[in-house]
Parts: sequence; C-alpha cells; structure tokens
Amino acid sequence: ITENGIPVIYNPKQPVPAKGIPNRLIPRQDLIIGKSSGDENYIFSTLESIQVDNEGNIFALDLKEGKIKEFDKYGKHLRTFGKKGPGPGEWQAPSRMHLTPDGKLAILDSGKIAFYSLQGECLSEISTARWRFLQMRIDSRSHIYADNLAFDNKGVSQKLLKFDPGLNLLATVAENQSDIKLPRINIMTDRFVYDIIRGDQLAWAYTTRYEIQILNLEGKTIRKIIKDYEPIPITERDKREIIEERYGEEGPPQGITLEFPTHFYPIFSIVVDDKGWFYVRTHEKDSMGNYLIDVFNSEGIYSARFSLPAADILSTVRQDKLYCLVEENDDGIPQVKRYHLEKK
Repeated sequence: ITENGIPVIYNPKQPVPAKGIPNRLIPRQDLIIGKSSGDENYIFSTLESIQVDNEGNIFALDLKEGKIKEFDKYGKHLRTFGKKGPGPGEWQAPSRMHLTPDGKLAILDSGKIAFYSLQGECLSEISTARWRFLQMRIDSRSHIYADNLAFDNKGVSQKLLKFDPGLNLLATVAENQSDIKLPRINIMTDRFVYDIIRGDQLAWAYTTRYEIQILNLEGKTIRKIIKDYEPIPITERDKREIIEERYGEEGPPQGITLEFPTHFYPIFSIVVDDKGWFYVRTHEKDSMGNYLIDVFNSEGIYSARFSLPAADILSTVRQDKLYCLVEENDDGIPQVKRYHLEKK
C-alpha cells in the first residue's frame, strides 16, 4: 500500500508464513560471560552496553568500573581498557557504546563522545556539553544520530537529532513534547528507539506506536512498517513490580507523584541485524514469562517471533547470533549471553 507516496507495509497481529522466509526461529544459548568470583577479567560490576565486531569479538562496557572488556568469539578475555577520571582519554559515567561502520568504538560519556580503536587507543573526543543524549548511532559517513532529553516550563521535550561528524546539528528527525513536569513522573518513559540499516538508512520508532519509519540519507521517509497488536493493560501488580524494580522497597522519593499509562507501550526496543532484518522486543510475554520478540525481514514483512528471558536485553544480532546484556541474572550477576538463532 502507498500512502502520500510512501510505501507502507501493514502487518497483522500474528506472523504470516511466506515462501522462502523462515517462520520458526529458535534461540539456542551457546555462550555466557560473567562470573561472581574468580578471575576479575570475567567479573562485571554494572554492565551498560555490549557491541560485537565482524569477527565475533565482544566488547562489554562496565559503567561502575569505567572499563571495556573484550572477549573473543569463544568467550576468552583478550584485553581491558579505559580509565575513570575527568581528563582527556578518561571517562566519568560511560553509559552507551556503539561500534561504528569504520571500526571504532564510540563511547557516550558524561559531557562527551570518545572514539576508541578496537585495541583500546583513544583517537578523539567531541564535547556534548550543551546536550543531554540518551543513546546514539553513527553511520558510515560519520553522521551522528542521538536522542536528546530536555526539561522546560512546558514539561519534557524529546528530540531525535542528526549531526555532522563535528556534532553540528543538521536536522531534527522527530520530536515529542510531554506536559508531565516535576514532581510528577511518568515511570513508563516513552522514548525514541532507532538503528542504522544498510545504505546508511535510519530506522526509527516511538515506543508508544508500532510504526517503524525508514529514512534515506537525505532524511526523507521512504518506507513505513506498521504492525497490529493487542494492547496489554498495566495492572496494579505490574505497577508494584515496576516501582520496586526502579526504587526498591523504599519506593519513590517523598513528594514525587508517579503516573502510569493505561497500557504497556507496544515497542520496547529495535535491533537491526547485518542482513537488514528487524527484531522488535515487545512487552508481550509467553506462558513462561519470557518477552516476545517480533521479527521482520528486510522488506518489513512480519514473518516470525520468539521469546527470550525477561532479564536478557537483546543488544546486537550478527550472523544469526543474538547478543544479550543481562543486568543481573537470578543470582544477581551481570552477564553477556549469546544465542545461536536456528531458523526453520
């Protein structure tokens, strides 16, 4: 279907089998990195981000330690680099990491983006002092995409922005304004999710709508992927669990008023693999309490779904391998998990 000159792929609630497209995907766990004791090279304090290069080497960013640990495809530790501190080449609060197409690690830190070689050498830094970035992606032309959060007298402003390599603003891709202001907090924060796909196209969505937009290099929407879904109500039990997870048993600070939407948002995250397939984690669960992930092929056709444990946050998909960040497993241990995705 074409709407206003833009091709739109509408998908139903359930996957539709299509000839030549796998409609049954089974994740088989084949690697775990992360221990509670022993060799410190395999112990994480606070995992924030993981990335994987073309050889299957895994880079894990530890916020508390302010270090990146690299492991080969078999899970063997190769090197550790990074140093906490306020100076050049040092990190204060590294929160996100992105592997650029030209083979650099871009680290989103407090007040800057630092670029490192895969061997751990600091190559350059860019100040982000005037911004408040939550995430970022970088294309092969070194354009930087980042979502920025700002507070004003109207509430909370969120913008998805495009910058040149020097962090000069080129365009506002999308924006959203919320009228919720302190001391009120929307604990189920709506946000932008996005990834770079082949040809330096940008795939982005807003978590409140199951609509993925594909933009070309000039910033023009060239395709939309839309999926029907069944809204999932937020129960009182859900609210209690979310509050405890966020604030612990003590609850929110005194004077803060929490607000919840009536339903979970349809999208939690989007990951695009090296073949241009889309993996959308939803808030829907299977009978075992695992989160369901919807899979679309490169044309935007909803062909399959599978589930992963609630603690496993899908971060990267490469060569039919799923790489997940586990903030804490059942024993409270941060881990990196890898699954082989069996296709049928």
